[in-house]
Amino acid sequence: MSDALLNMLAEALAELVTVVETCDDETLDPDTALTWLESTAHTLSRLQAADRRTLDGLFREAALRQPPGPWREELLKVSQGFGLTQDPHQVRRDASGTPPGAPPRP
Repeated sequence: MSDALLNMLAEALAELVTVVETCDDETLDPDTALTWLESTAHTLSRLQAADRRTLDGLFREAALRQPPGPWREELLKVSQGFGLTQDPHQVRRDASGTPPGAPPRP
């Protein structure tokens, strides 16, 4: 996979997650948003440590390409929300198997 494609996919995912996180309840049903974010968090929780660091860096780079302001600040929260900034060997899961920072399963 080319670096350009990888960067664009990471940017698109970060933007999508941020839109979902910042939508009001009238625009996007909260249960739907929760399902989308939970599913994504579950998938990303299976990444190896090196890939977690790489994706964290790609999300941060995508955020920093935006002008300073609220949108950039929201984009900068994506990695932390998915637990990518934590050591996967130290990440504990709750009883539902949801990684810290991910929305709880309904």
